Amino acid sequence: MTFNRANYSSLQDTINAIPDGTHGVVYIPAGTWLEIQRAIVPPSKNVTFMGDGMDRSVLSWTVPGGGILVNMGSYERTSVIRDLTLETQVASGGAALEINGVPAGSSPFKTAQITGISVRPNGINTGNYWEYGIILRHAWNVHIEGFLFQGYNEHVYSQAGIYLGDQCVNAHVIGYHAYSVRNAIELQEDAVSEGLNITAGKWVYVETGLLARTLGANGGLTVVGVHMDVLLAGIRMNYRHLGEIIGVTIQKNPASQNNFLGIEIQNSDWCRIQASNIQRAEESADQSDNGIILNNSSYSNISGNQIRGFDSGIWIKSGNRNMITNNIGHHNGTMIVDQGFQSTIYQTNPNWD
Repeated sequence: MTFNRANYSSLQDTINAIPDGTHGVVYIPAGTWLEIQRAIVPPSKNVTFMGDGMDRSVLSWTVPGGGILVNMGSYERTSVIRDLTLETQVASGGAALEINGVPAGSSPFKTAQITGISVRPNGINTGNYWEYGIILRHAWNVHIEGFLFQGYNEHVYSQAGIYLGDQCVNAHVIGYHAYSVRNAIELQEDAVSEGLNITAGKWVYVETGLLARTLGANGGLTVVGVHMDVLLAGIRMNYRHLGEIIGVTIQKNPASQNNFLGIEIQNSDWCRIQASNIQRAEESADQSDNGIILNNSSYSNISGNQIRGFDSGIWIKSGNRNMITNNIGHHNGTMIVDQGFQSTIYQTNPNWD
């Protein structure tokens, strides 16, 4: 059954029209639809939200704490949101889209599909912003593709474009673009998450590109082909093992006055950083910026990267049996600082002026 937003006074009324225990499609036709309350999908309903296209079908909230909240039930179900813009007309607008599953022991086959979604304020210099774009908790088999997040101009107030909470397993993020946000992607501290794959996209004027600060993770984090223009750090990963960073570009935004860090790997084993370009905007080395840091990390492979303009290109603070090969440095104070131990292998890591 399809329920047209145009036939109801609000998005919540449209959701309420769907009978419990059934699946309904909420259709949002082209136009701007003003909303004055958060739209909540209860566990008793399975709802697909579908518009006529990003920037054509616009849901615009005029109150704080707006957006869409989906509470999944304990049975197997799929949550689909596609071809929409979620807009806020207030400062600190809350989360544009929040999906809460149930713990895996109850039913592990929850699926979330988010495609062609834009999250933005109602204008560049309005002072309005969402705190979060997408929040996912207890969500399995997540697919996010073609997601655009817009913060408030060049004032970084939004906390995260995508926030992954506890038990987010097998998540794929493809073609995600973010502008003006503290963390483009943030993993909840001490969450148990695994199988996060990030492919393609561009993150501009963000403080930290990827903040994966979770010792509870079981591994399987992959970042491929993402361009990051950042203020503080590209990737900060406190992940258990099996992280892969391949073909990534990380550069310091010229407007940043902060110490800068390209990639930091902590408490992680069996990580790979390959074929990536990590650079500051300036050509000369800065005495407080670092390209790659390994801290208590072992069996990592860092190879084929270009690292430009840092005090230390690669700094091994602690760890053992890491392989550092075929990296090219430009204008770094020191290419490699090794304070680790046991059988770190080096081969062909020049530092050119």
